[in-house]
This record gives sequence, structure tokens and C-alpha cells, in this order.
Amino acid sequence: MLHRPGSNQQQQDKSLSFNVTPENIQLDLTLGKERPGWVLSAYGPGKNAPRQLFGGPSREQSFEEMRLRHYEATAAGNPNQAIQEAQKLHDETMNQIQTILSDLNGAVKYVLDGVNEHPNRIDIVEGKSGVPSSPAQQPAPVSSTSAFRPSIGAFGGATQAAPTPAFGQASTLGQNQPAFGRPSG
Repeated sequence: MLHRPGSNQQQQDKSLSFNVTPENIQLDLTLGKERPGWVLSAYGPGKNAPRQLFGGPSREQSFEEMRLRHYEATAAGNPNQAIQEAQKLHDETMNQIQTILSDLNGAVKYVLDGVNEHPNRIDIVEGKSGVPSSPAQQPAPVSSTSAFRPSIGAFGGATQAAPTPAFGQASTLGQNQPAFGRPSG
């Protein structure tokens, strides 16, 4: 590896500007400290850092999404499938957390090196990005189906149904229409 004069100082300056430190990552991911009880989510240390350490559509699952998956599998006659999927995802998450905790300096370097990868989180926030460069960085498709089986259109894009109002037809100002749909009758 080539040593560049000042490169350690540059790394430290970036670390301070994004507040990404080994100590903060350790605190955030340690059970009994700052680590949340629900670990199936994204994690990006610091403030406005160029990369997150983990996340993505397969990783970011809410409790409600996991419960829905269980209901779907149960309705299909295979509730154990959802249990196994949830256990596998949880185990992978815990292994990833342990790997990060065993190499905190590597984790900091990974996050900070994201400044040289484009598009990165900074580019996206500033509106400077096009399509993400790898499938792992692409946002989850928005659909009405389960997070485990997203609806994909013919060209790889997510399909979306037209949104429907929650309470029927919306009222138009100045007209005598009820706010919550049409009267029956």
C-alpha cells in the first residue's frame, strides 16, 4: 500500500467533519448502550456521512412487514417459512454487527471512503445523483405487495397503483359535497 504524506490527517479531518469515530460506532452498536432493540434497519454512523454501514430493501424490515410476511406464509400453509426467513435475517444482522464491532477502524474507513464513490448519500441529498451504480444501493421499490416480493414492471421499475383516497372522493372547496365520500342512497 502506498503511503501518502498527510493521508492520515485527511482521514482524521473527514472523520471529525462527519462525526464518524470508532467510539461512536461501538456505542451505537453495543447491546445495553445505544443499539436499538429492533435491529432490522439501516445504520449510518455520524452526521451526513457519505455511506451507511448497512441497510437496503432486504435488510430494512419493520415489525409490521415481518408480521405481514408471517400472515402471508401462514395463509399459504407454510408459517415456518416466514419464521426461518426472519431468523436468517436476524442472524445475518447480528453477524454483521459483530463483524463491525471487531473492526471499528475498518468500519470508519469504509464510511469515509464513500466520499470518493458516486453517487453517494451526499450526492443523493444534494440532488446530484443519477441512478445508483449498483443494485445494493438502489432504493426499495414502492408497491402494495410484501417487501419480500416487490412488484416489478417490465423494465425493472416498480409498478404503482394509482393512489386512492382513504375516505372516498375528496371534497372540492365551494361545493356541497361531504368530506368523507358520497351519501348512500
